[in-house]
Amino acid sequence: MKKLSDYLDPTLWCLTLLALALVWQLVVNRQLRAENKTAASEAASAYKKLADESQEKQRLMQEEAVTLADQFRKEREHDQINHMRLVNALRTGAVRLSVPVRHCAAAATGTDSTTAGGDIPARAELTAEAATSLTTIAIDGDNAIKELNTCIAAYNQVRERMNVQTR
Repeated sequence: MKKLSDYLDPTLWCLTLLALALVWQLVVNRQLRAENKTAASEAASAYKKLADESQEKQRLMQEEAVTLADQFRKEREHDQINHMRLVNALRTGAVRLSVPVRHCAAAATGTDSTTAGGDIPARAELTAEAATSLTTIAIDGDNAIKELNTCIAAYNQVRERMNVQTR
């Protein structure tokens, strides 16, 4: 009587095992490809989401910057209009500018810088040109301060939006 091993050739066994290993490798490879596709799809959607969020942040920051610039421009125009009104009032004499002085040229008679009552100090009235120059210097300083404050406000807004650590 023949044994079972006589009927089966070891080469067939090896080929069968090799075929099974190949099929198993193909199945695993197909699963890995499917997982890779899923991961790539998830990564692409996460990238798109982050890119959209970034674009929205950028758009909001640009809108805020434009709003600040418009507000600054309006305030500056308002200040210029007020300054021109003041200059016109100074030139026409409707508004006079004076400064306190220790000695008044009109009081050259030897009296003190105060009146006989002693409680009103002497004042010197500025010419329209001098008053205009002084107000222009003050307005220029105010404008510089407002411009720097606008820059600081814009910087702080961007810093708040971009600072991830504070969230």
